[in-house]
Amino acid sequence: MAVPPSAKSLTSAVAALRKEEIIPEVVSEFEARTTLAINYGNYNNAFLGNRLTIANTQDAPQVYFYSDSPTNKYTLIMTDPDAPSRKFPKLREYCHWVVSNIPAPTPGQPAELAKGVVLLPYMGPAPPPETDLHRYTFLLYKQPATATAANTETLYTRLPEKRHRFKARDFAARAGLELVGANFFQAEHTSPTSRL
Repeated sequence: MAVPPSAKSLTSAVAALRKEEIIPEVVSEFEARTTLAINYGNYNNAFLGNRLTIANTQDAPQVYFYSDSPTNKYTLIMTDPDAPSRKFPKLREYCHWVVSNIPAPTPGQPAELAKGVVLLPYMGPAPPPETDLHRYTFLLYKQPATATAANTETLYTRLPEKRHRFKARDFAARAGLELVGANFFQAEHTSPTSRL
């Protein structure tokens, strides 16, 4: 679960995003306001660039974060900037998941994603063979007080392609979203049975 956000943990998260070039390739510099814990179960947690297997990340994870107000709403995006590979990202980004209108969670409890609006259902990682590690990136945005599921969904459906060539930065700007937390893990295709 997410730990209360300390200055050190927030600084470490942003530093890891810079080190792996998620800043600036996916998002611009931002002030992290919460830790974002991603739990796939059985100790398979995303932690600022650690490696997870494809097999252990096929089901949607539990998500933990802290909110500064119980009335806030959030949007969560999972995106892969390395489509089809980090060296040749001609399909950047491949969007794996978008959930909007997520209510502020109870401290220490997972976010109730089922109470949000799924704009794009979860799709587990499926990197092609011989494309090395992919950076599966989770972005948590605070929605403006005026945001509704309807206007966020309308923005999304106007995008020409729903999975590849998605741009989290552009989507957030159009919807007036404020990036408050991020996390990521890395995974690669290892064998024909790596998804089993």
